[in-house]
Amino acid sequence: MKKVLLILVTAIGLGTLLFSCVSGSYIIAGDPRPATSPTAVKIYFDPPEKYETLGSVEASLGNGSYKRQKTQDKVIKKLKLMAAKIGANGILLTTTGDKTIGTTGGYYRGYYGAYFRSSAYGKRVAEGRAIYVIGEPKKVPERAKAEIEAGNDLESMTFKVLDRLKYDGYSVIVNKVVDLKQRESNRHARRFYGGVEYTIICFSADPNVLDIGVYLERMDGTMANNYPTDRGEMAMIYFKPKTTREMKVVTTNLSSNTPNSESKFRIIIAFKE
Repeated sequence: MKKVLLILVTAIGLGTLLFSCVSGSYIIAGDPRPATSPTAVKIYFDPPEKYETLGSVEASLGNGSYKRQKTQDKVIKKLKLMAAKIGANGILLTTTGDKTIGTTGGYYRGYYGAYFRSSAYGKRVAEGRAIYVIGEPKKVPERAKAEIEAGNDLESMTFKVLDRLKYDGYSVIVNKVVDLKQRESNRHARRFYGGVEYTIICFSADPNVLDIGVYLERMDGTMANNYPTDRGEMAMIYFKPKTTREMKVVTTNLSSNTPNSESKFRIIIAFKE
């Protein structure tokens, strides 16, 4: 009996140990490249301008091994390691989330007799394409540099903001222009990943625009009250969600000297890990 019990305890301990380890794998699909450093591998949510696909990578860790955010961090760290082994400097993330891999259960005796109880168990999974991003961002022409220093048009302001974001270590994932009259709003829906730091900046070069507002909205149309809001001539918010969720970025032309005319607004969303 003691021997059977010892084997059972050992098996359970071994299963727990294996379930708490991060697993990872890769499949090479392109031309082999020299290995890179995992610290040089960047996560991309949208495809970069020019890149080469080297293969696919996958990493997973059993749920319950650590707190949710720590589990996600370990999975992403393993994913970068797999990508670095095949020479990638980026990962185009395709999947991240929980995956059910089985159920456990047993019979229990209660007041009304025996009953069967079961529960699902799973793992945290991240998958993506291992990519090699080609080339450096284009240099700003000398003429454009002079315009940035001398002018305050929308493109000049955009160059300044992008330069600052790059200096602060951010990668831009949204950079678009919208036309809004007074009290009109633009809604941009996207997925924000847990543990990633985001900044959203909205501005206009139109001197008639007096006040801009920006906030986050849930997909059901209600305001995400636990996230920051901002308003002013340039509206900026910073946040780091604990969990991955779909939300809408709402930009509003709150006040304008020309309320019936459209003004151009720049919306920039950037992130850093």
